[in-house]
Amino acid sequence: MVMGFIEPALLVMVFLVGGYFAELTPEERAARDASEEARRAEPEARRAARRRPVSMTRGLLLILAVPLALAGVKYIIAPVVLFHAVTTADSYPSFMADFHPPRLYADLGRSFDEFIRRRFPVRSNAQDAMAKISLEGFRVVSSREGLQRFIFNHHAGPCGEYYSIALRQNSDSTIAEISGEVNVHCL
Repeated sequence: MVMGFIEPALLVMVFLVGGYFAELTPEERAARDASEEARRAEPEARRAARRRPVSMTRGLLLILAVPLALAGVKYIIAPVVLFHAVTTADSYPSFMADFHPPRLYADLGRSFDEFIRRRFPVRSNAQDAMAKISLEGFRVVSSREGLQRFIFNHHAGPCGEYYSIALRQNSDSTIAEISGEVNVHCL
């Protein structure tokens, strides 16, 4: 019985092998060559298919890395910069060296006005006062004949202090009137 099974299998093998070595027509040869090229090209296609997920993985990693880097900036660098901004303060102009701001912002406007009136008294030289004020960091924001307005932005921790000085001069270049004002804006 075993012999009955082996004999037809041998015949099929001989037929297949014999058919392989038999003389082929040009069309059969071209078809065989095309199928062999397809088989040879198939592993390259498989390799290329395997490479695509790798490049897609790299692209996906890049896509995920950008938001993570931005989150790092947002959650690490921003608090450091904010802490530095909140805990530091700018210096005052040198002519304000004897100005000691009060502890409460409610008293700051009155205190600054009194300081300016003492520092640049009425009837003193207006040209000297304007030169000193403008050279020390205050900038001119409006200038009409006889009236000058100066402003200075002071960073004080979490708050911004906006100091302004209004100076009116007489025709003889003396100070007719001077006043100081402060506006405070906090975070």
